[in-house]
Order: sequence, then structure tokens, then C-alpha cells
Amino acid sequence: MTEVRPSYPKVIGWGRAKKKPIVVKFREVVPNFESTVTTQDSSGMNPPQHAHTKVEKIETREGVLFGYPDKDYVIEGVRGEIYPIGKDIDHVRTKELIEQGFQVLRLWEFEIKNMKLNEFQKRLGI
Repeated sequence: MTEVRPSYPKVIGWGRAKKKPIVVKFREVVPNFESTVTTQDSSGMNPPQHAHTKVEKIETREGVLFGYPDKDYVIEGVRGEIYPIGKDIDHVRTKELIEQGFQVLRLWEFEIKNMKLNEFQKRLGI
């Protein structure tokens, strides 16, 4: 019996692909670790500056990652993996949709559940 395999275009170097959007669980960062961030100005003339900040230490398959409360969300992937992701990813997707001609309104699920139809229409500008 001969196995028939689909033919795929041969890609030399990097190709481009768009992943399907999937629903994942996310939450705010819960600080559980104090980290020291050291910065040095480019001239090297001033002593290094040390700042202590609370972060969430997250064990991943790739090693330890840190989630920053003001910059990240923590996401649980489709296979249960947990990792931090920047909060600005929503802004990137919003920009893509607007460039494609869509009008974008972002709401939290709890807002939608508690919202009356006339409030929703008002937010849409109808």
C-alpha cells in the first residue's frame, strides 16, 4: 500500500504564517519574588543604579521567566504551560484590525455580562 502525503511548498529561509486566534486563560501578575535590576548609563561615568522590584517568578520549560506587574499578564497556554506575555500584545492586534478597516471596541467579559443593550449601543456610538 502506498502512502499519499500532501505536498507542501518548499520554504527556503523564513516563511510567513498567521496562527489562528485561540482562547487562552490569563491573569494579572502576582508578585512572589523581589528582583534587583541594575542599570548602567552608557557613558560608564556614573555608578550603576540598583532598583528593587517585585516580580512573579515563573518556572517554564525554557527556564525561569519573570512577569512584571506593570508590563505583563500571565497566560496559561492550550497545553497548560504558564508564561508571561507583554500587555501591549492587545494593542498590536487592535492596530492590525483597524488597518484592515474594522472598528474595534474592547470590553472585559464582566462588562458585557452586566451591560444593558442601550449601554452597549452607546459605547458603539450607534
